Amino acid sequence: MKPILAGIALAAMAAAIPTGARAQLVAGQIDMFQGGSTDGWTAGGPGGKTPPNPPFVVPTGGPTGGPFLDITSSGCPPAGCVGNPSSPPGTGTPGSQLTAFNVFNQWEGDYFSISGISMYLENLGSTTLNIRLEIEDPTGASDMILSTSDAVLAPDSGWQRVFFPTNALSDWNGNVDAIYGYPPSDVDFDLSNATALRILNAPTDTSDYAPIAGQLGVTDIAAVPTVPEPPSILLLGAALLGGALVRRRRRFLGLTRLLRPAAGLLS
Repeated sequence: MKPILAGIALAAMAAAIPTGARAQLVAGQIDMFQGGSTDGWTAGGPGGKTPPNPPFVVPTGGPTGGPFLDITSSGCPPAGCVGNPSSPPGTGTPGSQLTAFNVFNQWEGDYFSISGISMYLENLGSTTLNIRLEIEDPTGASDMILSTSDAVLAPDSGWQRVFFPTNALSDWNGNVDAIYGYPPSDVDFDLSNATALRILNAPTDTSDYAPIAGQLGVTDIAAVPTVPEPPSILLLGAALLGGALVRRRRRFLGLTRLLRPAAGLLS
């Protein structure tokens, strides 16, 4: 999605957060929706276009019986969605798309610093969902990039743990919503300077506009740390082995020195 108005709205929401309250993306962080909090996940568009059913927390029923975030969409009414697809998303019918976003800064930062994002998802509706992530920089040029991988959830899927890789350019499509005449986004820049993270239904990675009547459960949204590359692990192992051998040799030489006088007494 590259809506200028929606970008302005998201930027305004981000700017409204006091500087002292701003957080940054940290490997290992997790949104678990404890205490009924949505952890900053919301939905809507410019001009007060709040969806009929904004995201809310269900206190029980998660993968381990705990809380989860419910994201519900109503799709297009019989008369069709207003403003779409002839104009950019964010200017049309509120609640028509299955989506939630977070601009409250715990998901702001450098996505090259983590390996990806994991979460538990459950399709609570009657229509197959294709869940993707969208990283946005609405405070800049309203850039949006859409994940090339998706989680396909059949109706009544049960809870599924999914992982979206984030730290490679090939994980993202920057040419989203080209139908609206927008130039491709700078994927490298957006991954390094993200200011918003969105979870949404998108059957393809070329457009984030997909009205649908659906219901999605989400919980345990986690920033997964990077792991050392195999060569680094091997080098680390070699260093530890080398250190062990040096310590063993030193102990052997010390023992030899201690035994020499005794051997001399016996001669």
